[in-house]
Amino acid sequence: MAAAALTMADPQAMQGAANQTQYFHGELQAHLNGLTACQEEFAGHLKGVTGTALQNSLNTALSTGNDLASFLQSILTQLSTAGTQFDASDQEAKGMVAGAGADGNSGESTSPTGALKVDLNSWG
Repeated sequence: MAAAALTMADPQAMQGAANQTQYFHGELQAHLNGLTACQEEFAGHLKGVTGTALQNSLNTALSTGNDLASFLQSILTQLSTAGTQFDASDQEAKGMVAGAGADGNSGESTSPTGALKVDLNSWG
């Protein structure tokens, strides 16, 4: 049985990365919309071999841009899902630590000064 991989991630950092990716995704969509408008305008003015070549080039650029937009969207979905999962894992671990107490004895072992006691005998 393979050991599970430990992944360390900060949910806030992941959210920041998702927000930045979302910004660029929006920028890309705006440029693709502008390119579509240009393509429609050129279609009315350029005819023949030049018009066909330009339309083919613009179609290729739009197709590639749309593929990139789809890929960025998949990254956004993965970042969002991963951030939620990491946050839930953090909360679960925090609950386990709080439930056991900071010293592993249900939070009952503190010294008269309020400092936590550490049982060095259990460290094998």
